[in-house]
Amino acid sequence: MNKKPFIKGFRTAYIDEEVDEKTAEKTVSVEESLVALIFDRYAPAETYPESTEQKTTLDLIDEMESCSEVSKSKVKLAMEDKGFKLQYTGSEFVWLMKER
Repeated sequence: MNKKPFIKGFRTAYIDEEVDEKTAEKTVSVEESLVALIFDRYAPAETYPESTEQKTTLDLIDEMESCSEVSKSKVKLAMEDKGFKLQYTGSEFVWLMKER
């Protein structure tokens, strides 16, 4: 069993890498949870005319009103994982969504 050092306070502690990897696999990020809520309400749209909603990443974060810190880049990755697409409208990038 490999032990991996990390610094905690003024001491060096050791964690079990196997346990840490298992925990990481089960842990769902705040961003993934928030995007799952969006996915329940909206489906990805392929084209701009097909979409019923167009929102920026910041619009989505504000709409979720999360009390946790949310990373824009992680929201972007989670949205792409669910099949949503960004489109440039001439002034901003928006996610193409349609109501379910």
